[in-house]
Amino acid sequence: MLKLFYYRDGRGNFGDDLNPWIWYSLYPGLFDDQAPDHFLGIGTLINDRAPRDGKIWVCGSGAGYHGAAPVSDDWCFVFVRGPKTAARMNLPIEKAITDPGILVADLLGRRPRQASSICYMPHHDSIWRADWRAICKKLGLVYLDPADDIHETMFKMCRSKFVIAEAMHGAIVADALRIPWVPVKAYSHILDFKWQDWAESLALNYQPETLPEVWDVEQFRSREEIFKSNLKKKLMQVGMDGSNWTPPLPDNNAGQAMGPLLERLADCRDRAGVVLSSDHAHHEARRRILATMDEFAASQHAA
Repeated sequence: MLKLFYYRDGRGNFGDDLNPWIWYSLYPGLFDDQAPDHFLGIGTLINDRAPRDGKIWVCGSGAGYHGAAPVSDDWCFVFVRGPKTAARMNLPIEKAITDPGILVADLLGRRPRQASSICYMPHHDSIWRADWRAICKKLGLVYLDPADDIHETMFKMCRSKFVIAEAMHGAIVADALRIPWVPVKAYSHILDFKWQDWAESLALNYQPETLPEVWDVEQFRSREEIFKSNLKKKLMQVGMDGSNWTPPLPDNNAGQAMGPLLERLADCRDRAGVVLSSDHAHHEARRRILATMDEFAASQHAA
């Protein structure tokens, strides 16, 4: 029995929150919250924030964030997200399959026949930098909040012609459900490595459309945060910054950047080329994950 480990954002985060739904639904006999050993599934979890006790069973996770994972004999790699993670962890390429988010296709019923909307999902860190709900409304896009309930989000996604995604799991789930998608990058916190890792697992190239950065600081930060940030900037100007300081907030640029953002996002809505993995790549990746997980679950039960 294993304890499911994944990143838990107190506000909610679409990709991470897929974990309990997928794993408890498909392999309910594999998990126990009191188990001493850990199961790492969906997420960029192969790093120095992974559990330090018991055995670590990696089933689809990726590398990329934070420091190097404290890999030891207690780490067991069943499979990983993609070839870049396999290379970084010195694993044979056969260990790279794809992101387990593809398994939503095994849990979700048929899509509605009519699909007319276009959706936009920002990265979960981007929702505190600009009013993406209002931006989507101006452009006639359906806003997919990465902090919303995952089932409500997929309900909206399934009624779309395609999904514009800054959040990688917005693209992963769309692709799994055979919905075309357009990758975009609005902020520097988007990690190219993990996108490329997943894309290469399905023989795709990650070539995001770049959006202008919009910072609506006054709307999404408290007065105290803004005051501290402005004080930091003044101290830094006279060489009094501390080496362990978090960077100050960027200057508010919503007035200047909003127009170019709307224009660029409208281009993505109207003219950007959509992406979808081939049916063969999709089918083969799903088949390999399910076969690998069935074998792994059987070995755990036998043990």
